[in-house]
Amino acid sequence: MDRISWGNSKEVADFDQAQFAKFRDLPDEEIKNACMKDGRLFHIIRAEHFDRGFLETIYQTAHATRKMAKVDPQWLANLLPYKSILNYFNQPSSRTFLSFSMAEAHLGMQREEVRDIKTSSAVKGESEKDALRTVSSYFDALVVRHPGDVYDLFGVWVMKNSDREITVINAGSGQGEHPTQGLLDYYTKRESFQRALDGMVGVYVGDCLRGRTVHSDAKIMALHKDVTLYFVAPPHLQIDPDTEKYLQANGVRVHKVHQGLEYVFPSRSMTGGVKFL
Repeated sequence: MDRISWGNSKEVADFDQAQFAKFRDLPDEEIKNACMKDGRLFHIIRAEHFDRGFLETIYQTAHATRKMAKVDPQWLANLLPYKSILNYFNQPSSRTFLSFSMAEAHLGMQREEVRDIKTSSAVKGESEKDALRTVSSYFDALVVRHPGDVYDLFGVWVMKNSDREITVINAGSGQGEHPTQGLLDYYTKRESFQRALDGMVGVYVGDCLRGRTVHSDAKIMALHKDVTLYFVAPPHLQIDPDTEKYLQANGVRVHKVHQGLEYVFPSRSMTGGVKFL
């Protein structure tokens, strides 16, 4: 199921898959509630779980941290020296992996990595459920990247069935979502435009179907008022129906363009009013 290793025991694998399917198919609101703890997000896996208050907290914290890194980097390094994190990347990555690793280092965290599943017990038949449950005893948080579209949900489901639930952070799951990249893009846009993103017109160009960052980015934009988004792609790579439905339900004006950028920009004079996202 979705590139997840369920182990060598068919009986156990069938049972686990059935239980996970029940969790995966829960209504969106129940999934979000499962990702909450003490009234705030505990697992960061989907952009639709964010709200404006959360985005503002992320923005202000990141803004202050950037300033502090220039003034007193050692103060930052003393913030989380007793916290540990595992970067569990079951998919090739350089920029995302390094950005997480450096951020963790700046905060003084103890960090480890698994970047080649061939070095894990999965090659001997261990299920990923058992692997993640074991990891939860070693670390305080887990950053995961995986080729499966629902591995983020799988990670949360495993933690909900563990004696020690730790935070799961989605660093890219298949073609589904990349919420942490979406948060970084949100911060970049706020810094670049020096204002809130209400009333913006954005253009996404390329593979809008499989581009997981596009999905997360657009959903974050949907939290703002009076937003218009253009998706410029050939028909077979257009934005997926679920994301389109979500955007429209949140008041976003969605335009799917197949003809190319010249349809969005009939003349060069128009490009000043539209931001490439």
